[in-house]
Amino acid sequence: MDYEVVRALTLEALREKFQREEALNIVVVIERVESLAVSRGLFQSTRSVSPGVTETIRLPEEEREKVRQVLWDLTLEGLLFPGASAYQTDLHFVKRTVYGKEALPQTSPTPYDPEGYLGALRTEIPGLDPIILVYATEAVQTFLKGNLLASTVMLGVASEKGILLLIDAYVSAIQDVIRKSATQSSFDTRFTITKKFQFLRSEFDRMTSVLRSQVADDLDIQLDGVFNLIRNTRNDAGHPTGVIMDRRRAYANLTLFTPYCKTIYALITYFQANPIR
Repeated sequence: MDYEVVRALTLEALREKFQREEALNIVVVIERVESLAVSRGLFQSTRSVSPGVTETIRLPEEEREKVRQVLWDLTLEGLLFPGASAYQTDLHFVKRTVYGKEALPQTSPTPYDPEGYLGALRTEIPGLDPIILVYATEAVQTFLKGNLLASTVMLGVASEKGILLLIDAYVSAIQDVIRKSATQSSFDTRFTITKKFQFLRSEFDRMTSVLRSQVADDLDIQLDGVFNLIRNTRNDAGHPTGVIMDRRRAYANLTLFTPYCKTIYALITYFQANPIR
């Protein structure tokens, strides 16, 4: 099995087991991953047994080692730490950190399950621009490695690409040639993404009621709020401000990105189907 598959199974096993126990034996986690892999048809034992003898399903040692590697990676990412208690600190057990207690119970795909997170992004937005996907992938990968500043900048670039695509869709929807040219020029003279976005929102003001009824009734939150959150965080990370990026902040931005991007594409779809006269 690929590492990403093992990682997703391990996260599922941890979510399940931590509902009942505060500390988990690593062997118990590995065995639960084994059973999950078998139930999903990802692994079948090839050992032959004698009639009447019960077969014990066991992952190959290479796969069991991958589970241990995932647990170590989750430890480095700040979700787990070794030991069952202050008096039993050996590496046979793992517990959740304070942060891990917040992040691990999440059942929807999270950045800690990169394959699931990016798969959900592609599923939610079938026509997702490949450039957005490239930078979103970089954002997740650098987040997992603890490079939070780099992750934040990459997510900011993905967000900017989405807004530029929305601007293109809006301008293309304008039917009057003179107005279209003037609107395009207005965007072209605004060099920063912030200025372009502000002008776009001013254009939306004349059609607020329609967009709220046809696309989303909370555009101020789903579009403006998340855009500004990602932009401000990117500015902090992308300039020599000395700001130390917090893992929770970077994680929150990644979590918000999928619904935010989905809103952008809902607007793009609306403008593609509804000419502006």
